[in-house]
Amino acid sequence: MSRDGFTGFRQGITNANPSILHVYDRWHFIGNAKKRLDFLLLSLVPSLMTWSEPNPFVREIEMTKEEKRKKQRQAQKWALIQEIQTAHQSGKNISRLAREYELDRKTVKKYLQMTTPPLIHRRKRKTPISPFLDRVIELEAKGQTVSSIDSLLAKKDMPVRFRRCEPP
Repeated sequence: MSRDGFTGFRQGITNANPSILHVYDRWHFIGNAKKRLDFLLLSLVPSLMTWSEPNPFVREIEMTKEEKRKKQRQAQKWALIQEIQTAHQSGKNISRLAREYELDRKTVKKYLQMTTPPLIHRRKRKTPISPFLDRVIELEAKGQTVSSIDSLLAKKDMPVRFRRCEPP
């Protein structure tokens, strides 16, 4: 007889006929085995692991061509800045450095004050949806569809100049 681990079933089957062979069904057997394995692993494996050497499971992701180019440009710019700083320390004035490197005097001044490589970050462009982006995200989180978000924005939020022209 195939059954789960409920003791009432075991007693009932045994009372009906003691010679019946009891067998766990596959679903309950696997479920109980998983529970025992989880309990065993929790008692054997520590909850926090620290690595004394670099993690062997983490692979470094290779950079794309654009990322490599960007990193190379940043290194070249830092080398230029350091070159300008050493030239200034050797006695060249800002105007002369600006002429030699074909830079604005303000840029040379900025480079002379730098102590670390510059961080290159670009500002994101504004798009026509930018003023309404928070509202779109909010509506999407509420489960609205694209067409319903579009119609809500067209009715309420969008200024007249952004609204679509509907045929009469």
